[in-house]
Amino acid sequence: MTLFAKDQLEREPIVARVNEKNCVGCFTVKSLPYGAIEEKEIRDRQGNLIRVVAYVNPGVCGGCGTCQATCPSKSVELDGYTDEQIVAMIEAL
Repeated sequence: MTLFAKDQLEREPIVARVNEKNCVGCFTVKSLPYGAIEEKEIRDRQGNLIRVVAYVNPGVCGGCGTCQATCPSKSVELDGYTDEQIVAMIEAL
């Protein structure tokens, strides 16, 4: 009950992001714990549908990393935990 005693909820600022250029729109990761994966339509300037890709709703994302681990095209990364950042952390040790 103390969770709801606060005026605002606090959570970790880690959110997943989708690289739309690499996303193939398979939606393998759509049914995950927080339900943050949504569909996003990519359209040209005339409004014609080019393709549909995944989109992470940052208001719902819990930053658990399950989408990153299960994405077959490796199009999802967590803010603060990109491949480049992990390699830099390892090299700094």
